[in-house]
Amino acid sequence: MRGTHITTRLVGAALLLSAVALTLPASAQDEAPRLSDYGAGSVDIYFLNSSGFLIRGGGKSVVIDGVLKERYSEYGALPAADYANLIAARSPFGKVDVTLVSHRHKDHFQPGAMGEFLAGHPDCILATSQDVLEHFKESNRDWGDFRLRVQKVEPARGRSRSQMVNGVQIEFLKLDHVDNSGKPVPNLGHIIHIGGKKVLHLGDAGKSSASAFRDLRLSSQRFDVALIPYWFFLDEEGLKVIEEHIHTTHIVAYHVPAQKVRKAIRRKSRTGIDIIVARMPMDHGRF
Repeated sequence: MRGTHITTRLVGAALLLSAVALTLPASAQDEAPRLSDYGAGSVDIYFLNSSGFLIRGGGKSVVIDGVLKERYSEYGALPAADYANLIAARSPFGKVDVTLVSHRHKDHFQPGAMGEFLAGHPDCILATSQDVLEHFKESNRDWGDFRLRVQKVEPARGRSRSQMVNGVQIEFLKLDHVDNSGKPVPNLGHIIHIGGKKVLHLGDAGKSSASAFRDLRLSSQRFDVALIPYWFFLDEEGLKVIEEHIHTTHIVAYHVPAQKVRKAIRRKSRTGIDIIVARMPMDHGRF
């Protein structure tokens, strides 16, 4: 009988905890918020793959670091059906005006896939660094078909360059790559002005970019959405860099390689903003 009472109490407690959990915000539950938890605003953001996003607003559409056909290491690519829709300009992608690439690593840029993408989007402009363009030229025999549809952007470290690209105002930022153990990898961050909003994407910027953030005076700007690599949210050092230099309404963590790492990501920034974790391809939010 005593065992029965204990079991009943445990079941009752479990049901009570479940009920409480349902009333808590997403950030207080086991799983961090998803993009799909956000549905109000003028800009649509789709997570495509490790660092890739489709951003739409104001009749314009931008793909950044998202034209990936093949899985690379522990980082995924677009599922086959979604990749086919991207190449064919089918929903939800439609016509893409601009594609951006932060750097040449295979989990951000695949020359063959980019060739297929540009062929399927004849009015799209590719804007990226000289390093990426040289890799594209060396690796794609159809380069000649695309060379008039690329824009080279090469700001100095800690400097920005603002350009109108196919009707979209974009600020290009030169930032340190997270891995500087070997030959330096040119890495671009982007501020995308679209649908009346400002969206920041840092590529693979590392915490060492704090000095570049300072030189760029990022703290003087206000972003609607900041897309930031997950490693900034694993410890106090990274959180401090974000708190000091990036003022934003929403934060999305990307490039998350595994479940165990996902669970290590902090739930909130030091200023109390929920950290949305991009994890499922084609998850979609509106901001």
